[in-house]
Amino acid sequence: MNYDVLEFNSKILNQFEKDGKKFIILSETHFYPDGVGGQLSDRGYIGNAKVLNVFEDDNGNILHQVDHFEETIPVHCKIDAERRKDIEREHTAQHIISRALEVLYGIETVSFHMGEELSTIDINRVELKEDELENVELLSNKIVLSGRAVKKYYIDREQAYKIDIRKASEIKGPIRIVEVDGFDITMCGGTHVNVTNEIGIIKIFKKEKVKKDYLRLYFASGLRALKIIQKKVNILGNLSKLFTTSEQELGNSIQKLMEENKNLSKKIKTIEEILINELSTKFNEGDVIKENIENISKKTFEKLAVSLKKKGVKGYLKLIDEFNSTFAFLSDVEIEKNYRSYTIEGVKFVTIPKDEELVFESSLAYKLII
Repeated sequence: MNYDVLEFNSKILNQFEKDGKKFIILSETHFYPDGVGGQLSDRGYIGNAKVLNVFEDDNGNILHQVDHFEETIPVHCKIDAERRKDIEREHTAQHIISRALEVLYGIETVSFHMGEELSTIDINRVELKEDELENVELLSNKIVLSGRAVKKYYIDREQAYKIDIRKASEIKGPIRIVEVDGFDITMCGGTHVNVTNEIGIIKIFKKEKVKKDYLRLYFASGLRALKIIQKKVNILGNLSKLFTTSEQELGNSIQKLMEENKNLSKKIKTIEEILINELSTKFNEGDVIKENIENISKKTFEKLAVSLKKKGVKGYLKLIDEFNSTFAFLSDVEIEKNYRSYTIEGVKFVTIPKDEELVFESSLAYKLII
């Protein structure tokens, strides 16, 4: 496989269908398969057939998933150059970040996965402070902007012992090396840029703890990073307009709103408690009620129904919101149609679309249509 080749001629050795998907095997291919070294697969065309995915099967065959079979056996193949370049940027960016983590903090990269929007690096550390993350990002981008050559070459095992390879592993036969000049040397079979400044920019967007001992970093490079930053800047600008404040004061405005919302929630809860007490004292044991309730929360409605049930009140309550009607049956009831329902302390709650009618029979010997 030659990573510099984006167009080539080949022959179709086999075409077959499996699980409703169509596959082509070529006599020679330069399409990169999915998942190898954590990298995404290429896209493009085999003749007029669109390549939807590429992967390697258990027998080492490169399978090209296509939208239709090709009629001609000799075919001209074309790899999507823009996607390939995007993948190259992302993969080289991962090498640079991993080396920056090692240089600055002695952190080892455990695994790498490339996504269609964000890529991830898992590291052998459970926490990375914000200033440490910024330092990694800063060093990575300095390497990008320095325009260092990215060399790809093969060495044998004896030569491998003479150079400082990051995360070296035992591999028989020729070893492919990817070297960021003067910064990083590692074993890798993936596709990469030729010069670091082709990457443009590296941005680490977030971190999260995974498993027990690892931290996952989410990053993007080049145009990927730019597109994500553009979205975030637009969101920030819209929020700033919504809160009629500067972006610098946006955090304070959101905090103030959250505090106001918290205080308002407390007031609503107090009012709802008063409502529950009033309705609880309004009805007595043995009363049969058919009450419509509005403008209270679902949780308060449930609490009210349970309270009346315990008091010995029979019948039902009906809570109406924008889309649904929820019935709380204080008596035994049979519903003629299956609706979403649940029970809390003997009270059966049934939710139906607001515009539907509910037909039910209760043990109180009446039949109602609501």
